[in-house]
Amino acid sequence: MSRKRDGLVFVIGMASAGVLGLLPFATGMIDMSATQSPGLLDGLGELALDTSLFWRAPDGASPVAGKAEAVEAGLHHYAEHCLICHGGPGVKRAPFALGMLPRPPRLDAPDEDESPSDGELFQVISEGIRMTGMPAFEATHSETERWEIVALVQALGSLTPEQRAFLSRVRPRRLP
Repeated sequence: MSRKRDGLVFVIGMASAGVLGLLPFATGMIDMSATQSPGLLDGLGELALDTSLFWRAPDGASPVAGKAEAVEAGLHHYAEHCLICHGGPGVKRAPFALGMLPRPPRLDAPDEDESPSDGELFQVISEGIRMTGMPAFEATHSETERWEIVALVQALGSLTPEQRAFLSRVRPRRLP
């Protein structure tokens, strides 16, 4: 009989812990505004993203890695869709991107510890990142186009002067 009681106590305890764990979310105790400094929730979000990418990102190099024409094609996609939030070599992000939390990373100067793999970039470009403003492009861009964007992002630090000049001339279109 004590095994059944112990099992019931365990189940009730776990259910209670789950309910209490949700209490800060359910009561609005956690400020979810974009003006707050990163905290525990952001750390949990980063952990969830890292784990998701570990399991979902394709392994290996991009099928278009090292192809100059892929970088050139990716340059045009990046200029149209990514430059506004991420900036580029010699190009600042749009002012609104500075008010986003988490802030879109500068892709032309990633931290050495956080330099994403081709597969991780492809996964993020394809499916986006929930609750960050990073959209999913798999509905609007072919697989090849998404790999071209990966090729461009990986080459951002070594763009030619002509490619840098192209990015600096881009004027982001207004949001609808």
